[in-house]
Amino acid sequence: MAHNLNFNEQTGKHSFFSVKEKAWHGLGQIVEGYPNSAEALKFAGLDYTVEKRKLFTFDK
Repeated sequence: MAHNLNFNEQTGKHSFFSVKEKAWHGLGQIVEGYPNSAEALKFAGLDYTVEKRKLFTFDK
């Protein structure tokens, strides 16, 4: 069964964390305590900045 977790090629890590025990797929970071939302994003490797930009398309 596929885990479908994002793999960050820059950090070499999967975007996942679990509390106190390893998940079935064995990936991600294991933390001891239950994090708040900001900590959870950081542990999961999802603490990046999103930037909005205009999208340009060309019609034929």
